[in-house]
Amino acid sequence: MKNIILLMIFVGGAVHSLSAREVSANYLSTLLAESDKLTSENLPPSAEGYALDEVVASLRKLDEKSPGRHTSAIIRLRDVATISKYINAYAAEGGMASQAYRALLSSRSPWIIPHVMPLFMDAPPAQLVTLGESVNFGPAGNTHALVLYLLSTSPEMPASVQQWAKVKLGSTRQIDKMNASIQELRAWWRLNAKYFDSEKYDLVAPFESTNNPSENLELLPAAPEPPAGVAPPPEPTPEPIKSSVAASIPTAATEPAPAAKTNPAWWLVGLIILAAGVVFVARKKTPKA
Repeated sequence: MKNIILLMIFVGGAVHSLSAREVSANYLSTLLAESDKLTSENLPPSAEGYALDEVVASLRKLDEKSPGRHTSAIIRLRDVATISKYINAYAAEGGMASQAYRALLSSRSPWIIPHVMPLFMDAPPAQLVTLGESVNFGPAGNTHALVLYLLSTSPEMPASVQQWAKVKLGSTRQIDKMNASIQELRAWWRLNAKYFDSEKYDLVAPFESTNNPSENLELLPAAPEPPAGVAPPPEPTPEPIKSSVAASIPTAATEPAPAAKTNPAWWLVGLIILAAGVVFVARKKTPKA
């Protein structure tokens, strides 16, 4: 019995020692070189036979010293403690925690998106916010950029989604364009959230290619009305087009204006004046006797 107890203690100590093994720096370098597509199912093989929990434990120690590329790797390995750490820090500062933002951004992990969406969906419009030496766009603007970047770089996303997110990310440099894109991204999330909840990432679609156009229109924000007092430029007036009914109605001919009637009295007066003139001229030419 005593020997059995000693054997259990020895085995237990060996297991504890194994779980506490430090992963070699060479192996971690190999792992970090492939961190962009790293998952718990495709850990690089090692001669030492490192287990997942050993790798995670070593990465956590590095992350406690300072965030870096190892932080992205540990998030890709879905370490719950590390993900919670940066999500909580990001939310606590209203999406304006720069260190947490960089850690989440570089992870290329779509499973981060559902955790930041509650902050994004109810945030006020984007605006320039200066904190010390950093400038950001507030909770909505920052999370908008974070989500689009994750969509454009995540290996789990379809190529169509990656391209859509990349284009949108590059076309929202101005605040008004960003706020319009924020509204569209919120509509996109309402259509695709279910695929993130079930991790069916292959079913995620760009906003323009969803299969229900009427639903898209309902989710899009209403077009803003033009400011009061500013009239839109007048459109050129097209030539009037007669309908087939109007064309079939004949047009009445225009009657000529009646000729003015001639007054005979004016002719008599004219003849008298003409005769008097002739007599006057004849007398002028006749020499005096």
